[in-house]
Amino acid sequence: SPSLYESREARLNRDLWELMANLNIPLISVLHGFTYGAGLEMSLYCDLRVASEDSQFALPEVTLGYIPSAGGTQTISRHLKSSDAALMAISGLPMSAENAYLKGLVHQVVSKEELDDVAIGWARQLATYDSDVVRALKRTLREGSDLPLDTAVLAERIQSLNLVTRTQ
Repeated sequence: SPSLYESREARLNRDLWELMANLNIPLISVLHGFTYGAGLEMSLYCDLRVASEDSQFALPEVTLGYIPSAGGTQTISRHLKSSDAALMAISGLPMSAENAYLKGLVHQVVSKEELDDVAIGWARQLATYDSDVVRALKRTLREGSDLPLDTAVLAERIQSLNLVTRTQ
């Protein structure tokens, strides 16, 4: 079997993470049980996250002697306050589903039995929207998050104008 280094190198070279980060369609993550390490990292590339009541979330890599390698340190800090992100990454301690909801890491917490219904409901609702508008929204959110506010607002206006003029 590959060494820890080789396994981590293979993960770094995979294009799945970049694909998820750059998709212009909404991604929904259904989370249950122990959502640790790469499982949590993958969910952080999703736009909507629903979790079961018994879920726990952690970035335990520090307890194993290494750091997350699928963007965890960067994505967690974009979903939580910096102090909460630091606590998760530096301590490796788990966060409960209720706490994850209260801190904004997940959007809804439900029973295990309701997980799929909630995610399917979200997907059905999103499917009723104009797909060009949804793609433009996702692109604007993604690209604008690293820009100064005035530049991001200008990019939003350009996307909006492009959508308005496509039907004229």
